[in-house]
Amino acid sequence: MAGSRLFRVLAVAVLSAGIALAAWHAPPIRGLESDLVDARFALRGEHRVKDVVVVGIDRPTLERIDRRWPYPRSLHARVIERLREAGARTIAYDIGFLAPSRPREDQALIDAAAAGDVVLATSSVEEDGEPRVLRREELEAGGARIGIADFPVDDDGAFRHLQGRLDGIPQFSVLAAGGDPDAPERPIDFAGDEGTVPAISFHRVLAGDFDPEQVRGKVAVVGRPRPSSRTCTRSSTAA
Repeated sequence: MAGSRLFRVLAVAVLSAGIALAAWHAPPIRGLESDLVDARFALRGEHRVKDVVVVGIDRPTLERIDRRWPYPRSLHARVIERLREAGARTIAYDIGFLAPSRPREDQALIDAAAAGDVVLATSSVEEDGEPRVLRREELEAGGARIGIADFPVDDDGAFRHLQGRLDGIPQFSVLAAGGDPDAPERPIDFAGDEGTVPAISFHRVLAGDFDPEQVRGKVAVVGRPRPSSRTCTRSSTAA
């Protein structure tokens, strides 16, 4: 059984090596390369991620926080501050703050996000080619970075690759990981299904009811969990 599995791994490796140079230039070959990528992940299996934690606006959060979505931006500001105090390396906010709300609420968010170590997501681009986000210049002046939360989609509707820039704007995930937006396109290293990335409910972080060791030195990704979709190309949620 072990020998059979090793043979399959070696076969995939050999085929991949032979196809790699032509894969990006011939659509039929790229389709075969995509199948090989899927096969490699199926053979490898899941592995837990150690340097990322998800702060999810999940069902328990929606039940415990007695407010309708979108939440006041002061709550997001408090979560950013809690994560910063706990020692998160980067706070990646996968929620699009596009339009103004109440001035006091907006200011609380700006003050928290513009203090550095924060990456904000958007799925919208201004006419001048800049990312659309609330008070962008003020955020960027304070050290916040803004990335577009889209991914290139393969012909079968699946996400397999990561592109450093989309529409000329750095990709959100690349910025969150501290990568180079101008590096070549690269494959996504999928860890596995739900549960392979550690998670904390948003309401617990808001209340300070979590162990700082869960986020210290890690990339904390804040967002609303969504049902998986092979055709969805927009990942940020507006608030």
